[in-house]
Amino acid sequence: MGWPFSSGWPAAIEPEVRQLVPLAHAPETLDFIGRFHAELGHPDDGLPFARRAVEADPTCWACLDTLALLTFEHGDAGEAVRLQERAIGMLPERVTNAGMTERLTRYRKALADPERPVRRPR
Repeated sequence: MGWPFSSGWPAAIEPEVRQLVPLAHAPETLDFIGRFHAELGHPDDGLPFARRAVEADPTCWACLDTLALLTFEHGDAGEAVRLQERAIGMLPERVTNAGMTERLTRYRKALADPERPVRRPR
């Protein structure tokens, strides 16, 4: 799933996403809601959905990617590295994802430099 969020786009669909919350059981839906909160810069709101997505489908590399992102933005670079490495390891053979690799590099840099701010600029 692509994330074509542009300035203002996530906030514009917030009412629709709120309607999804009570119905969210499928890993893909939980992952979407978690990623939505990540895009809004609300990792605390997104983490429960991302965790539930991974619990529902531990083999969902996209769900692990979202959980890694939210974990990182919550301030745990070490756990984000572990989750992101696991997500990348689950990609289908011969598939690469530059965004996932870039995020892993960012998480590793933050882990190596604890003084570096973790949350991405908005």
